[in-house]
Amino acid sequence: MTFPGGGEQRDLLLSRGFAAPEAWLYLTPLRLAVSGPAAVLLFFVLSGFVLTKSVTSDRAPSYGAFAVSRFVRIWHPFAVAIAASVLLSSFLADRTAPGTSAWFMLGTWHEPLTLGSVGRHLAMTGTATDLDNPMWSLVHELRISLLFPLLVLLTLRARGLTLAATLLMSFACIAIIGGGGLPGLVMSCLQTGTYVYFFVIGIMLATRTDEIRARLTSWSKWAIAGLWIVALAALTLAPPDTSHVTTFCDGALLLVSGAGAGLMIALCVIGGAAERVLLARIPRFLGRISYSLYLTHLIVIAAVVHAFAGAVPLAAALAAALPLSLLVADLCQRFVEAPGQQLGKRLAAGVDRRRYTATALG
Repeated sequence: MTFPGGGEQRDLLLSRGFAAPEAWLYLTPLRLAVSGPAAVLLFFVLSGFVLTKSVTSDRAPSYGAFAVSRFVRIWHPFAVAIAASVLLSSFLADRTAPGTSAWFMLGTWHEPLTLGSVGRHLAMTGTATDLDNPMWSLVHELRISLLFPLLVLLTLRARGLTLAATLLMSFACIAIIGGGGLPGLVMSCLQTGTYVYFFVIGIMLATRTDEIRARLTSWSKWAIAGLWIVALAALTLAPPDTSHVTTFCDGALLLVSGAGAGLMIALCVIGGAAERVLLARIPRFLGRISYSLYLTHLIVIAAVVHAFAGAVPLAAALAAALPLSLLVADLCQRFVEAPGQQLGKRLAAGVDRRRYTATALG
């Protein structure tokens, strides 16, 4: 998306078809390699899946402990990333970056740096993302996380009704957003309502893992391969901008892509080749640093592109940013994210201790 081409040229590519040289990347399943929207939808469904395992285990925390742990888990490394972005942008943002896309130029380090804008970022209101554009999804992740135990309870008691209700809520939110004229915070909260459905898909997968595994393991390898094709094809249908869906058409594509993400996760839980690939050394490393990489990669790219603007070609700057992003993410995971997780666990344990003490005294 830093290069001109991606989402900006999608409509043009669709009209030109495979006559465009970029078509093989953007109009086939290869699009998943460069499709941020599809990755975000997979991330939402996966969050629902993983969080369900934590809140339904025998050692599930209280709601207060869960909320504290989840808030610190998300916000602590995010705040450090925003602080780094403030520091870097104050030195580098005045340098133009020729050759970059409109999305990059207008969405990263473009707004004036003020205390108010920094505060809106740190408060995760959803009305400011200029310092780290990927944070838009974390805003929704945090809000839905605070409601997550209730979603699990509703899904366990009325699975079909909860799925239908959140599906209808998604379309209702999209319809209201499409009407326009809404304040930024209201718009952001409605966008959060659009994504609750994806977490419910993850909850359903997590609560029926054994049933899914038993059913799919009885299928032939060819049938499983066909399901992988369906899942990948559905994911490629993700609209170009999942952060701001305003039409029923894009909403339908969004929901189909979410179903594809759910199917992909279901195919991974049955074991086999997918499990062996995911447990290999490189995927496990990428999984460990994934949150830190998500937080810091655009900041690193912006810093490199602005620092070397005009001195080296854009392609060379982006090539250098890739290994640097991995290095920064690894350091962030080790020295920011992991200590933050431990802090969240200690605070959560303190909440549970106070609850048990109050219960005993009562």
